[in-house]
Amino acid sequence: MRVSSTPGTPIISISRWNGLEGMYRRYADRLYTYARTMVREPEAAADAVHDAFLTASQRIGQLREPDRLRSWLYAIVRNECLRQLRERSRSLPLDEAGEPVADAADPVTGVARWQGRGRTRAPPASHTRRPTDR
Repeated sequence: MRVSSTPGTPIISISRWNGLEGMYRRYADRLYTYARTMVREPEAAADAVHDAFLTASQRIGQLREPDRLRSWLYAIVRNECLRQLRERSRSLPLDEAGEPVADAADPVTGVARWQGRGRTRAPPASHTRRPTDR
C-alpha cells in the first residue's frame, strides 16, 4: 500500500499484487470467521470474503484514512453477508416454504366455510356493528 501526496488523487492506492495480497494475508482469516458467524455456512462465508476483497480492490481509492482499513474491510464483509442473507430469504427452497394458505385472506370463503359447518345463525351483534355505531 502506498500513500499518495498528490492533490486530487486518492489518499491510498494499492498495487494489484503486493497490496491486495498483503491485505488478504493479514485479514482474510478473521474476516472469514466474522462472515461465518453471520451466514452460518462455510461456502457462503468464503464467497462473502472473496466478494469483499474484490470490492475493496475496486474501491480502495475511496478509503481516505489508512488507519481505518480494518474496519472498512469488516464493513464490506458485513454488507456482503447481509446481501447474501437477503437473497437467501427471498428464495427459500420449496420444501421449506410450507403449505400455502389459499383462503386466509378471502372473507367470502371464510363465511361459506362458517355457514357450511351448520352455523346458520348470524354472527354476534358486536361483530356486525360499524365503528360509527359504537
